[in-house]
Amino acid sequence: MKLTKKVKTHFTFVSKADMDTPGLMEPQNGCKDKSVKGFGSGNISMDVHTKQMGYKQGEALGVTVEVSNHSNRSAKPKLELCKKVSFFAQGHRRVHKEKIIKDVSGTVASSGKETVTKVISIPTELPPSILNCSIIKLEYRLRIYLEVKFASDPEIKLPIVILPSFEVPAMKPPAAAGFGFKAFGDPEQAPWSMASQLQAAPQEVDHPPPYEACAMYTGKYASAL
Repeated sequence: MKLTKKVKTHFTFVSKADMDTPGLMEPQNGCKDKSVKGFGSGNISMDVHTKQMGYKQGEALGVTVEVSNHSNRSAKPKLELCKKVSFFAQGHRRVHKEKIIKDVSGTVASSGKETVTKVISIPTELPPSILNCSIIKLEYRLRIYLEVKFASDPEIKLPIVILPSFEVPAMKPPAAAGFGFKAFGDPEQAPWSMASQLQAAPQEVDHPPPYEACAMYTGKYASAL
């Protein structure tokens, strides 16, 4: 009988940043209208703006929330940066959710209108998003909602993509000395020109023998034949 064993281990998965995500550096916007019923009456609207969808680790994320409260209830804007990890194996999926950052703003009174701006810093140790893998997916969401007493909270969710913050240093060409010769334009190096080569002192060469000697050699070899 074969026994089934289960083994757990921890590993670090590093994914290449997917810079081809549509709308990565474009502004994001979301709006929500909510009718207050039950213990209240009126209408509450919320309009949310962010500069872009992609942010590097450690970068500041700015959020602008415009709240129009036309009800008899007060509303308190809140925002959360949430993390969602999905694991896929053998046709099954396991999801793990976590709140990374939570921030609260001041209360917007009934029959009032207010614009709230919040800036949160993306933690440097936060893992980058994983969107291009078939077995694991790491996503981030920015959740903005209004806390309204005795009513359901209207909310807006915007996707956030976390990019790695490392930078590739600029490559510099090696110095000429690394190739085993001095750089061009060295002041210690004598200038080279064709004229200097032509004006060099000629070397001594042997002159050809006189005509009489050539004739004597020719007759000697002819008599031998």
